[in-house]
Amino acid sequence: MGNCQTNYELRTNICVDERQKEVTWTCPATHTLKKPNCEYYDEEPVIVECPVADGFQPNGSACQKVIKEDVVYYCPDRYMPTNDFSKCYRETEVPKL
Repeated sequence: MGNCQTNYELRTNICVDERQKEVTWTCPATHTLKKPNCEYYDEEPVIVECPVADGFQPNGSACQKVIKEDVVYYCPDRYMPTNDFSKCYRETEVPKL
């Protein structure tokens, strides 16, 4: 019967190391280790396509349509707008002294 070094065991005339060792896990640089797998996420930016013919424009990850309407100016009762519509005024009659 033969002899083996320390930590080896004789099996069918061969010395076998039966100690358990930690498995070394490695992944490519582009992957993330999630034992027992290497994961890879391929990310691309969102492509926003808006119906330009309908007046929509891309705005971040959404489509936006600006609707323009004429402004309606008005003044309170008994007031009149100035010619440039920047103010409202009221004329009052003051009796003569």
